[in-house]
Amino acid sequence: NKSCIGQAAALLTDVIYMMGRTQDSKETALFFKIQSAGAAGIPVFQKAFPDVPWIFVYRDSVEVMMSHLKKNPAHSNCMRSSRAPSKLYHNLAKERFNIDNSKQLSVEQHCSLHLAALCEAAVASMKDSITGRMVNYADLPNILLQDIFPRHFQIPTDSDVIDRVEHVCTHYSKQRIVGSSRGGTWDSSVGDAEQKQELASPAVKLAAELGLKPTYDILERLAGRVESK
Repeated sequence: NKSCIGQAAALLTDVIYMMGRTQDSKETALFFKIQSAGAAGIPVFQKAFPDVPWIFVYRDSVEVMMSHLKKNPAHSNCMRSSRAPSKLYHNLAKERFNIDNSKQLSVEQHCSLHLAALCEAAVASMKDSITGRMVNYADLPNILLQDIFPRHFQIPTDSDVIDRVEHVCTHYSKQRIVGSSRGGTWDSSVGDAEQKQELASPAVKLAAELGLKPTYDILERLAGRVESK
């Protein structure tokens, strides 16, 4: 409710202030990357920082499901919601799979609904927002340099910024090197999206199509990548 959001926003403001303290006078801006589970908290950020621009990055339904299910599917992050399904989760299960009892859902169906619920939270937060933008993962990094940085975040994209972004994009943060906290080198010649599509099972593709793609299509329209119907 609004009271809880207001209290959480006040706390968040203090936390961000403490995390953003610096002794470097050249540092005038602060950027946070929030994991997907934080989508439900977007209203709190909007309340705390109503004028701060933000983006929600989404990805192709099959590809994002494969990222979650590639290792030990039954214990993947996208299975968390299956333990205590929300009302939205139940509604989506009924609407998209015609299943009333969440215990009857497969791992693939659970995963698609978990991700759909997160994306639905972002969609809802865009309803009256003038500071939010939806960004398709497939458009990175070009959309950052050509649109998001200069127009949305109001960050000048000089040659130094471009060089740093291109350098960061050669590293894959989730691939850890043994004995190092840094990510491994990203080989752009390896088609990550193509590999995920090829390795996806029929069950993953069907669950993505029925459970997640309807919300993905809304995100695509909000991002301006397809025309609104």
